[in-house]
Amino acid sequence: SGISDGIIGSALFQVVGNDVLYRQDIGMAALAISPGSLVITNGFGRQSYSSDAIVTYTDPAGGIEEFTSPGSGNVFGAGATTISDKGTSGLLTWSRWSNGAMSGAVFGNPAPTLAANQSVHVIAGTPAINVPTSGTAQYTLAGATAPTIADGSVSPGTFAGSMGVSFGPGFTDGRVGLDLAVTIGGHTYDIATTGGAATPSTSEITLWGSVFGSAYGHPSALTIAAGGPACTGSSCKADVSGFLSGNGATHAGIVYSISDSGSPNVSSAVQGVAAFAQGGGS
Repeated sequence: SGISDGIIGSALFQVVGNDVLYRQDIGMAALAISPGSLVITNGFGRQSYSSDAIVTYTDPAGGIEEFTSPGSGNVFGAGATTISDKGTSGLLTWSRWSNGAMSGAVFGNPAPTLAANQSVHVIAGTPAINVPTSGTAQYTLAGATAPTIADGSVSPGTFAGSMGVSFGPGFTDGRVGLDLAVTIGGHTYDIATTGGAATPSTSEITLWGSVFGSAYGHPSALTIAAGGPACTGSSCKADVSGFLSGNGATHAGIVYSISDSGSPNVSSAVQGVAAFAQGGGS
């Protein structure tokens, strides 16, 4: 007000001297699935980090190179594997590692070595903030890794699907609806909650704040039709876990396993990750 000799400006600072820090985020939500230890030596099955993962991206960005949990000390790195199916949407990033020795240490053991058709699937992103407390949102597929089977006996397949979320006023009042199609080994597994993505309020899967599924201790295995390489007997379940990401829950990431029990720790388990965006946004 009447002062004409003020100085106004701004500044931008960047870390120098450590190239890795340019490509690293902390405090991330992350989900990963691999063949379990009953299938490959030191396989870790399903891992989840709701807000404490440190994620290092490939250079240039476009895939995940490593993720770790400060609390557990576990480090999961792509190492000498091939990083494929790389993608980003919003603040989500995903990748598939295969055909080589991973780096890092898992529960004190060396990370596993993967055959050509065996894979670790990883998705990470910022935890959601300002999650709505009412209404419904529809999410369309933004990208996914090609599903693989734990023992590597068949080639990677394809994934399609949609998702809906019914938000609620309380921590456990929301529901997550799914319509997913996982095709591998000449067979398609249709995974659908009651009401599907269109009517998520009737789903069996509860939204706990901004996370859902068994990776976070909340049952989510869905009974589906048996058949194909994952379920050669009469029982077949799909276990789905996920988290919402972004301001206002604009995105969502999921991890799934399909087997006779839904467990990733059997040789026939089919696994993968997928990313969704509200209204088809990117």
